[in-house]
Amino acid sequence: MRAIVTGGAGFLGTHLCRALDKAGYDVLVVDLKKNPEYQTEQVDVRNAEEMDRVIRDADIVFHLAAYLSVSDSVADPHSYVENNIIGSLNVLEAMRKNDIRNFVFSSTAAVYGEPPVIPITEDSRTMPINPYGATKLAMEGMISSYVYNHG
Repeated sequence: MRAIVTGGAGFLGTHLCRALDKAGYDVLVVDLKKNPEYQTEQVDVRNAEEMDRVIRDADIVFHLAAYLSVSDSVADPHSYVENNIIGSLNVLEAMRKNDIRNFVFSSTAAVYGEPPVIPITEDSRTMPINPYGATKLAMEGMISSYVYNHG
C-alpha cells in the first residue's frame, strides 16, 4: 500500500513516515524540505499543478503540511491563508482528480481558542483566537465539504 505524507519532513511527519514504513507502507513524502529517510517530492502544496502530478497512485494521503507558528500567523495572516487553506484545497483537488478516497488530517487544539471548559472535547465550541487556528478550522470545514460532496 502506498501512503503520501504532506509535511513528511517535519517532526510529526518523520515519525509518521517511520510508523507507516514499519507497518509495510510504501511512503512518499511531499514537502519543501527533503526527508533523508524517504523518497521525497520537494514541491509546494500551494502549486496545484505539482499537487496533481505528485498525488497519484496512493491508497491514503496524510495531510500534515501547514505553516504553524501562532505569532507568525498574527504578523502575516495572508501567507497562512494561502499556504494552509489554498494548499489544502490543492491537496484535496488532486485527491479528487486521482480518485484517492482515504485521507487523514492533522489539525490543532488552536481551533478551540480559549475554551470555557477544560478538558477540551471534540464537541467543544470552536473559536480560534489567531490566524493559525482560524486556518486550521477552515481546513476542517473544507475537508467536511469534500467528504459531503465527493465522498
